[in-house]
Amino acid sequence: MRNNGGKTRRPTSLAEAFDLDEANALKAHRRPRKQMEELMGTNRSTYARWVSDCEMPAGRLLQFSVLCGSAHVIEYLAIACGKLVVSIPTGKKAKASDLGEMQANFGKVVMLLEQFYRGQTDLPETLGVLNEVLSQVAYHRENVIKTGQPELELFGE
Repeated sequence: MRNNGGKTRRPTSLAEAFDLDEANALKAHRRPRKQMEELMGTNRSTYARWVSDCEMPAGRLLQFSVLCGSAHVIEYLAIACGKLVVSIPTGKKAKASDLGEMQANFGKVVMLLEQFYRGQTDLPETLGVLNEVLSQVAYHRENVIKTGQPELELFGE
């Protein structure tokens, strides 16, 4: 979910994470609570208790996330455990220009970090470029992993 500034909204509590995921299910997939109950194969009171008490079984969290089309609960739990969460982009085969862009962003992030530690750059800008670099590295990591098991290319891109 995005806030007014266009930045990804991070929940500040587990209850807020559940609310954001349910809101996304309704807004993006037109899945009201009743439909979520049915798709998760549970009754109204069980589902309501899981969400209101923030006590959904761990085995159901991935199903809940997929049905909602967002992963605020899973991301909140990972971040609460001190883990870095980076969305791994999926896409096409890497080109030389992609690698050049990543290298340029590496240089930019090192410069911004140096300036940040001297108090000359603000937090949002520094985090934005850091997240971009991490996302690019994650993208290439996934491409390298998938070379052993290539995916079907339907349109030859």
